[in-house]
Amino acid sequence: MRGNLPEGQKVNGTGAFDPKKRRFQTTISVTGGKYPSAGSRIVIGNDSYVRPSDDKNWVHVDLKRVKRDDPFLRFDWVDPTGLKAFTSSIASVDRVDPRTYTGRFDPTGKDATSFLPVGAPSIVSIGIRLSPFTITTDAKGWATSIKVELSPTDGPKLTLTTTMKDHGKSLKINAPARAGEAADFYYRE
Repeated sequence: MRGNLPEGQKVNGTGAFDPKKRRFQTTISVTGGKYPSAGSRIVIGNDSYVRPSDDKNWVHVDLKRVKRDDPFLRFDWVDPTGLKAFTSSIASVDRVDPRTYTGRFDPTGKDATSFLPVGAPSIVSIGIRLSPFTITTDAKGWATSIKVELSPTDGPKLTLTTTMKDHGKSLKINAPARAGEAADFYYRE
């Protein structure tokens, strides 16, 4: 996944998701702007492991104990990549050719939850009108590319592109060998 963000930032990410084994892995970096950041996350069942890119140490978070509205620690196994929220926000779609679809979607979604960029949902867009998207599929009908465009009222157009491959293949995602436990204040009271 790659794209440009507000305030001159760029986002790049890689990841993998195995819904059958309930395993998820992602590495995201945001460069430029005032607040660059980078980090990795591994989720296996109800165990999440996070670390910033400049740290060797992983922190374990028990997802059963995290507040449901915590935007930084929670994890949604129903829609970990934001793909379901994205598809439910589609307002119109046209088939351009056997493997390409274009249309418009509501980037605000049904509520204020983030679902963009697909693959690394972390942006909440409020008040942006219907926006264009393009989806490309492979010969089996699996989505291989999703490109969305957002046009904020102030600032340049944002373009986010997610590419996908190896649909249905089993993945080897393992927990880190060592991880410290998250501090108690991260958990619900």
